[in-house]
Amino acid sequence: MIKKISLKNMRCHHDFELEFNKKFVYIYGHNGSGKTSVLESLYLISTTKSHRTTDEKEIIKQDHPFSQIKVITNENRYEMVISKQGKRTFINDVEKRKLSDFI
Repeated sequence: MIKKISLKNMRCHHDFELEFNKKFVYIYGHNGSGKTSVLESLYLISTTKSHRTTDEKEIIKQDHPFSQIKVITNENRYEMVISKQGKRTFINDVEKRKLSDFI
């Protein structure tokens, strides 16, 4: 079960955290406030692919060198860093060089 998600430089989010401390979590806000970016982040860290773009550099907030997604579950800490050089993934602070090992 997901306990927390943290985003850094992800599309319109500079620094964003959301804790899942209830059975249901509702994400609401004005158009363009980043609701879909939160869902995209969860999809991205689950599958290592975006459902919105094939060019992952688009995910990085404009004028920033990287984007970072962290998800904490009951059992593990997952992290993905996307930069112009590519994508790096970690589970419990141990880098997973092969995306299949991360998934």
